[in-house]
Amino acid sequence: MKKIILMVIFILMILNPATIKESIFTSCALWYNTFLVVLFPFFIINDLLITYGVAETLNNIFYKFLAKLFRVSKNTSYIIILSLLSGNSTSARLINQLLSKDSISKKEASYLLTFTCYANPVFIYSILGVYFFQNYTIGIIFLIAHYLSNFIIGIALRPKTNYLSKGTINTDLSFTKSIEKNTKLIIIILGYIIVLNLFKDLLLTFDFFKASYFKFLFYNFEFVSGVKEVASSGLSLKLKVAIASFLIGFGGLSVHVQIYSFIKEKLKYSSYLIARIFQGILSFLIVFIIFNFIYKETVDTLVYQNQFVMAIIVVSLVSISIRFLFTIK
Repeated sequence: MKKIILMVIFILMILNPATIKESIFTSCALWYNTFLVVLFPFFIINDLLITYGVAETLNNIFYKFLAKLFRVSKNTSYIIILSLLSGNSTSARLINQLLSKDSISKKEASYLLTFTCYANPVFIYSILGVYFFQNYTIGIIFLIAHYLSNFIIGIALRPKTNYLSKGTINTDLSFTKSIEKNTKLIIIILGYIIVLNLFKDLLLTFDFFKASYFKFLFYNFEFVSGVKEVASSGLSLKLKVAIASFLIGFGGLSVHVQIYSFIKEKLKYSSYLIARIFQGILSFLIVFIIFNFIYKETVDTLVYQNQFVMAIIVVSLVSISIRFLFTIK
């Protein structure tokens, strides 16, 4: 069966060279603007935070609060903090590192994976909200729905007693090794995006798959392009924002493939999948609850530009703070 499917795809690629070219170009542009520019620096910073002991500092600062809220062990508090700031697949990478060093139990790792998968907040606000929907209040709605849905899942699934720490956090990863490792990772992500978008675009060459009831399925292939298509659709604004919020919460197949590549040898993917489905549903419902209270119609494009600039300033301040932490270390 697999051989037949591969042969059909190969034939479709030969018959649709223009589609292949456009799909690969679009995928590369998407990867550059959303993953390379936004996530690659955070991947390296995360490694350096651990190497220079900043992760231990974050654990000491936030452990008591997070242990009371989520009942996690001291070794994993920093994963929650960094996942809030970095973006998808960050927590899976960090959890995988701790599992490899036997610094965390598989049970706690599975639990953490259910509620620490966040899209990058600057990206959600500036690109998905301000750029795609041309409204900064929609960016705020996305952030609230995305974070609140994850917190609800984390609290609902938390254990009856706190997880216990297993050893200490340590790594001897150098700056050069971090760049080499994360360059390989970011290229692998590019491959996932190209393959999934290519498969989707080839299916769309058939009129059968252009039917409206297939749209939601294709939105979930890659959530960024899915949100972009939803934003330009003819649905009501409230429904568009709710559907887009589901897509952000679910993460899209490209993110799921990335996560699976990290955890396939150590953890069950099914628990992650179920949590993302529930997060998508919760995000959808939260939007319907808070939309009328937060949404404000704006027409001044200068507002959008100012909000985008503000988002970049936030990233810069975070980077400066990290450098300061390294200095005092």
